[in-house]
Amino acid sequence: MSADTVIINGDFWDSYFVSFEEFLNSEWQKLFSLLKQKHAVYIYGNHDPQAKISKGYLQFADKAAAFFEFKSGGRTFYVEHGDRLSKPLQDRLSWLKLPLFIKKVHNFSEYLSAKMLKNRTPANYFKARSLFARARKGKEKEVALVLAHSHLPVKDDKNNNYGTGYIGYGYGSYLLVTEDKVSRVESDY
Repeated sequence: MSADTVIINGDFWDSYFVSFEEFLNSEWQKLFSLLKQKHAVYIYGNHDPQAKISKGYLQFADKAAAFFEFKSGGRTFYVEHGDRLSKPLQDRLSWLKLPLFIKKVHNFSEYLSAKMLKNRTPANYFKARSLFARARKGKEKEVALVLAHSHLPVKDDKNNNYGTGYIGYGYGSYLLVTEDKVSRVESDY
């Protein structure tokens, strides 16, 4: 599959564990030239908020923003990570203020969710449904919403709602938008 543009819909790196500078100098930098060739657009997420990112994003993306709109095949797509639509996790769970060990326990649960369930957990379904309901307010039904915060791969053509899913721990899901359709792609790697 080939793409003209790649949209990174948040959580490209994890500020809970590394700084942006550490990320820029990590093994991920091997992908940066490919992303630049594809005119990548970088959407901030809850793990990689705008406040923690420097102009270093220009190493892998042409643009960085809280959301991005584009047209394809006569349709308008509105892309955002989706974390702004839910109460910040830091406000709901005090574990983010706990030592790194506890955060690693959370990461292990994400690993199990990705490896065993392909992120199809009841919690992710609930989160996706509520995020799409909040995001839809004030938007025309014809506008396709693309969110990532729930980590759930969603392809709901009837309601024009799409979830990019998750890439990590040997499992990946993403969306491919062509002139006439949206395809959900999932694979193990």
